[in-house]
Amino acid sequence: MLRKFTLSELWVLFSLRFVVFGEGRSLSKETYREEFHAGSSMSRIAPLLANMKGRSVLSVDGLDADIVQCSEVLDHNYTLRCDFIKETEDCKGDDGFINYMQLVHCAFPHDENLFYVALVPLFLWLAYVFLALGFVAENFFCPSLEVISKTLKLNENIAGVTFLALGNGAPDVFSAIAAVKKGHGDSGGLQLAIGGLFGSGIFITTVVVFAIVMVNPFSIDTQVEFLRDVIVYLGACFWTFYVVYDGGISFEEALGFIGLYVGYVILVIITPKILQCCCRRQPETETEAEDLASASEEAPPPEDASESDVLRPQQQDDQRPSYGSVEIQKSSESVNRNISDINDQGSEGDSDEDDEYGIVMQPGSYPRSNSPGQCKAFWLAVSPIDFVAWKTMKWYSRIYAILLAPTKLIVTLTTPLVKYNVENNNWNRILNSLHWFTAPIFCIFALNVAFKPVHDDFLAWQLTLCFSSVFCVLTFCTSRHWRAPVYHPAFAFFGFIVCVLWIYLIANELINILETVGLIFDISDEILGLLLLAIGNSIPDLITNRTNAKSGYPVMSMSACFGGPLLNMLLGFGFACIYRSLKDGRDVALKHKPLQTLLFSTISVSLVSSLFIMVCMRFRVTKPYGIYLLVIFLSYIVLAVLIETDVIKT
Repeated sequence: MLRKFTLSELWVLFSLRFVVFGEGRSLSKETYREEFHAGSSMSRIAPLLANMKGRSVLSVDGLDADIVQCSEVLDHNYTLRCDFIKETEDCKGDDGFINYMQLVHCAFPHDENLFYVALVPLFLWLAYVFLALGFVAENFFCPSLEVISKTLKLNENIAGVTFLALGNGAPDVFSAIAAVKKGHGDSGGLQLAIGGLFGSGIFITTVVVFAIVMVNPFSIDTQVEFLRDVIVYLGACFWTFYVVYDGGISFEEALGFIGLYVGYVILVIITPKILQCCCRRQPETETEAEDLASASEEAPPPEDASESDVLRPQQQDDQRPSYGSVEIQKSSESVNRNISDINDQGSEGDSDEDDEYGIVMQPGSYPRSNSPGQCKAFWLAVSPIDFVAWKTMKWYSRIYAILLAPTKLIVTLTTPLVKYNVENNNWNRILNSLHWFTAPIFCIFALNVAFKPVHDDFLAWQLTLCFSSVFCVLTFCTSRHWRAPVYHPAFAFFGFIVCVLWIYLIANELINILETVGLIFDISDEILGLLLLAIGNSIPDLITNRTNAKSGYPVMSMSACFGGPLLNMLLGFGFACIYRSLKDGRDVALKHKPLQTLLFSTISVSLVSSLFIMVCMRFRVTKPYGIYLLVIFLSYIVLAVLIETDVIKT
């Protein structure tokens, strides 16, 4: 259907023919902007100009391909915004599932009073995406990493600061990478990533610590590890602020974040050994040695002491639990405990049964007579709601389960999951065989390569389907539903890859929504990062750490508040800058802004004051300390809003 133009619009088009075809004088940039932003006839032909860019519109004086940007939608009359968004390339997005700008502005295109009604489902969907991101990371990504670390026989400290740390910080890390990937201009989304990573660190080291302290005051018995984490975190913040203030980030500087992370991993590994050596007090003289020996002979052991306690009196001091810097202690101990229980169950099970396929009875398998039917086991595995526990669930837990039921169903059907703390290591013959279909197909569609030809007219999804069929049949024929096969741990590596794609897709959708909110309300990336992105990703940390504190693990919760954001900053900012540098083939340009100074100043005040207060209080964490941290956070929020609204001139 042809569009009808008025006489004035036809005159403008006639004038622009000289620009498009290189004839005569060109329309000045100022004249274009004045008429374009005034909502006149130029606003209706803006999409036409955008389509002309591919021909030779670049010859306009000072007018390049970036002149028609989606951020200019607010400069137009409300009734024209829907048409502008539909026909402007910058508003269409590239890799999101939903065009949120079009959804919001085109829901009620002719009634501006109903515009804010369309924002309600947008913010509800934003909250749901935050929930889904944390749910996938906690229930699928973290268990896969635990199994991988156990399969590779990694030391507990190494696993804690590598795989498990990545699992705990997956939402922040992948959100930063997604922000950089989707960002426009020289900054490339780094402003949003900086706001998110620094804002998350501020929220966790102030509000979350406040929530932990208000449960019950406690003492930190791992002072060296606490000092280590805070000092390294301060160093990471100084390094980040330096490269940002310098105005550009080179590839070598981006590698510096990864190098600092590797150095921190080494420091975590050697800290227990250093403490162990320092705690062993050697007698300096022969007389002192005789006195210690006589004292040990005269001192009788306690009546309730076991023989092992008498033989190894210093084991408790030498084997102090590592501070770990992340929420690893409880999870690692539970995993080890569950593995021991599984091994005991496996040894007591029916081990005399011969396997006609040569598959060895694995730990965690249960007797054939007690195993549920395959169809029933499949239904129980894919059911998004636990109907057995439904009767004992509280009302808010039921609402949470219902909301996340679609996400749980889809992710369960596409993601292999191995768990050592459940019966049979979470093996399900039908479901795991089906994963060979669903997981590869999901991966190639998520990577946008499904319809790319592999050879002639043979597409990638067709080739994937052929290989998936073979592996599906092999898995089903070489396994039994009542026990896990020997190759079952390999599904954890497969599930890890699928989880990475799921988390990245959800994080990418999260960034799309935040960008839409920023465009609608004209909010800068820094404010979006330090308020919405940072707080949204940190809410699960608040709930988890406060729950652990109530359960009697306040020190572990305190450790996560300082070690977790440190690793998120190093990994998230490091990988994001490396990606951007490799993509552009040059240094990443980043303009320093006043809000970045506020972010750095707040996190520095929080960390330095925490360091000073803990040393003065002899590592006794009290409620006044928590209230002080909350005041820091509230002051920081007020200052950020005042700077953003230009109340405080910078």
